[in-house]
Amino acid sequence: MKRQVLINNDAATGSISARIPLRKNCLSLMRNIGNMSRINEKTLTAYLSWAIDRDIKVEKWTTLSGGIHQNLHIYTRSNTGKQEYVIRVMPFARNNMLPYDIQTEYFALKDLEKVELSTPKVWGLDLEGQFLGQAVFAMEFIEGTSVLDAVSDSPTEIPRLFAEAIWKMNQISPDQVPSVAIKDPNPQGISNPLSWIQNQLPLSQLPHLLTKAYDFLKREKPEKLPRKVFGNGDVGPQNFICRPENVIAIIDWEFVGFNDPLRELMLLHTWPEEKPFLQEYPIDRIYCEIAGIDPGILHWYEMLSNVIGWIYSSKDGQMNRAKVFESCLEEAL
Repeated sequence: MKRQVLINNDAATGSISARIPLRKNCLSLMRNIGNMSRINEKTLTAYLSWAIDRDIKVEKWTTLSGGIHQNLHIYTRSNTGKQEYVIRVMPFARNNMLPYDIQTEYFALKDLEKVELSTPKVWGLDLEGQFLGQAVFAMEFIEGTSVLDAVSDSPTEIPRLFAEAIWKMNQISPDQVPSVAIKDPNPQGISNPLSWIQNQLPLSQLPHLLTKAYDFLKREKPEKLPRKVFGNGDVGPQNFICRPENVIAIIDWEFVGFNDPLRELMLLHTWPEEKPFLQEYPIDRIYCEIAGIDPGILHWYEMLSNVIGWIYSSKDGQMNRAKVFESCLEEAL
């Protein structure tokens, strides 16, 4: 089968400088808004046959919920038997914000296919949305149970495997993922958290408890923070899949980049909202043990997480949620 190239030849090599500018591509995609109605058995079969470079018959598909994406779970048949795939769909802009860079995620996963880390294989970046009306790529469907769903059955073993998987991911060097720029993957760009806090609200408007917490963060900031390391940018346990033989696969690379690993773990202080993961499973302490980091530093990160959580909740008008962060700060102080 002759392969159709839907990205320029330089981009296909993974060269960042050669890729189609994201903003220009977004404008092109926005003109196609609503074209996801083009999804049907014929278009999915055509796309996957091109992407995988093999004659494939789509038998059925379902949507996969998760964040702002509308990914598709595809069940197929070919001359090699039955296979399942995920089609990663680029979401449209919301609230005047650009969608995530689908190119970065795709090329990062291509790089990771050469590394000893369990990640899904990917195929066929259709950047112009010529098959389905929106930028997509095909991804291997990873069979297994998420850490989030598996941990209650193995509350000792799974947290350690989870922390080990994060640490192993963090050991990947920049030269192993040349498509990924060495930058903070945090979508809010909180590269200097104390300056960020100052810029969000005048300190005079902060409740006394928050002012006290901010003073603590300034006064007790560790002299030496962990170096930035490679990561997927979202260590939520739903993105880590337990597979046979104690292997954990990492499936979501939307915010791939280089960041402070303990900052990444801050997410688990506040998510899931109803019962934050770190309240039950000390992943941060296990990680510090594995990485050789003094766990005494974690109190500072926990305070930082609660202050940032309070600011976001207050700005979103979620005052009950903000009070939860206030209670955590009061207890920590």
